[in-house]
Amino acid sequence: MQDDRRRATEEDLEARLNGGQAAGAGGGKAQPPAKGGKGAPAKGAGGEELAADESTETSSLDFSKPVEYNLVGANGALNSSSLAPSLYLSGLESLVRFDLRYAQYLTMIRQEHEQAEGILTDTAKLVPRCLYLSPQLRFYQAFLVGHVNRMKFYDKVLEFQAQYTKRPKYKESFVRHVPHGSIALGHFLIELPNFSERL
Repeated sequence: MQDDRRRATEEDLEARLNGGQAAGAGGGKAQPPAKGGKGAPAKGAGGEELAADESTETSSLDFSKPVEYNLVGANGALNSSSLAPSLYLSGLESLVRFDLRYAQYLTMIRQEHEQAEGILTDTAKLVPRCLYLSPQLRFYQAFLVGHVNRMKFYDKVLEFQAQYTKRPKYKESFVRHVPHGSIALGHFLIELPNFSERL
């Protein structure tokens, strides 16, 4: 494909049209070129102008030079996604992960559910501020909150049971009706004084 081919203008097309009509009006066919040589180029203003333009035209593309782009920066107030995250925001996910691990240690190993609940409360405030938090951490945070609340409920029930297990009136019935490690099983705790209120 010839990339530097010059596109014909209106003047060129008109000159060629007039030249063809003049040749037809002459009453004969165009003379064949002489033997052993090429045909002579057509004379006229159109041909000379075409030849002059083709000789002086240069390509506007130069691949040997780097292309310069004039880019306009986005407005930070309108495009908040162009703002680079700060060091604080980029490290929040690691802080959430550490808090969850520490809360797990407190509630499952040391049985300190009140401290674990306080840490999980602070973690819940950090979760919406994270740029991206994995679904695994979101699930584990919700799981630990439920686990801590359940263990606190168990402690309160066992604390209430301990008020009556030492009394001879309830000790035998309590051991017989409530198996080891159960919570409010067999409707026995409902018969204890103030159980519904404490519950």
